[in-house]
Amino acid sequence: MKLATQCTLILACLCQPAFAQSTPGAESSQSSITPLPGRNAWQIREVDTESDSVRAFRYVLQNKIDPLIRSTIDTDEEGRQFLYHYRLSNGKQAEQNIDYFWICCVPLQVFIIPPDESYPKKTGDKVKDEAAMNEWRKRSRDAAKLIIGAGKRYLRTPEAWRPSLKQGDGSAGYGWLPRIDTTIPTDKRIYGMPPGTWAEGFAFPRPELPGVRMAKLQGFTKNDQLPGSYDIETEDPKLKAEIAAIARADGRWIPVLAPVLGVAEPFNAAAFARQLWSEIEDKWYREDDYSLSLMAPKTFAQFQQEFGLLLAELESNHNGAAKVRTDRMLAQLAQMTAPNSITSENASDEQSTNDTAPLPTTRGRVTDPDNTDAATHNIHRVAARALVFNLAYLRRHLRSEK
Repeated sequence: MKLATQCTLILACLCQPAFAQSTPGAESSQSSITPLPGRNAWQIREVDTESDSVRAFRYVLQNKIDPLIRSTIDTDEEGRQFLYHYRLSNGKQAEQNIDYFWICCVPLQVFIIPPDESYPKKTGDKVKDEAAMNEWRKRSRDAAKLIIGAGKRYLRTPEAWRPSLKQGDGSAGYGWLPRIDTTIPTDKRIYGMPPGTWAEGFAFPRPELPGVRMAKLQGFTKNDQLPGSYDIETEDPKLKAEIAAIARADGRWIPVLAPVLGVAEPFNAAAFARQLWSEIEDKWYREDDYSLSLMAPKTFAQFQQEFGLLLAELESNHNGAAKVRTDRMLAQLAQMTAPNSITSENASDEQSTNDTAPLPTTRGRVTDPDNTDAATHNIHRVAARALVFNLAYLRRHLRSEK
């Protein structure tokens, strides 16, 4: 699978970065990214060759947080929708507050908003540049209001947070940002979730069955640092590689249950099984990076074979054999997740002892499945829960073989 491009919130654009401007010809004519040893930070210097302007600033990584997430599923009173619940905590060892909780790339088309807009390019004319920036700020505020409105309509949110939704490139994302109390002086405000605290009440009601998506969490650094502002324009391969590595390290990543699998009416078992396998093959397995893969190679090969046989049985209307195979896969998953086995009865819930921790991602890809930084050596618990939930759903909806 190719990791989906991480979604960002337009809301973040309202928080402007403070860039130190240099005069043309200062220091160097080349853009640069320089690590600051021991500071978890980089010195960013971007040279605009068209206008000879320079922006220079320090970027502090937003990964000094200690998050855990519990994701569970309920059904509404009418039984027509699933309610995806999330409980988020920040451990006592964290050095930053959590102020960004975002779940990316679910295949939903629940709203339409304008796409992100880059900063206006500087021309060197101070009056024109300031006018262009003012117009950009206005459009960003308008887009932010639309996102917040959509979030309030679709998402359930704890009191100290605010919801947001985003659509783009055939998929959508959803998440939450802290609500800022503007009545408190700026220097005394608490931004986000401090160490040693937690919140529940994050929820999203949707009719789709669960898949697994990555929740991105970031910590609060300072008001004048725009997330992602290290992404300078460059054609230098070394700088591009460094930008990608910073992006990979700029937060923590946690797999969660998310609404993914739509169910057509009338129910078609073979079509549903194909959809489920496509989710596993395209979104859960990362042969190019085992720090992000929710299945080890042997586990993936095992279920690849089982699903191939299951699809052949369903397409041939051998529902009895399909039920036996589904039962066998459910038993295999219970064994893989022992001693706290995941079964059809408990897949929608999760105990506090199994709250999901961040993946052990590094600044580089992990290509050895036996590496200590591999996400799992069989199957990630959240992926197992989604697979059990969907296999049980499939089995319940199989008609008796005639």
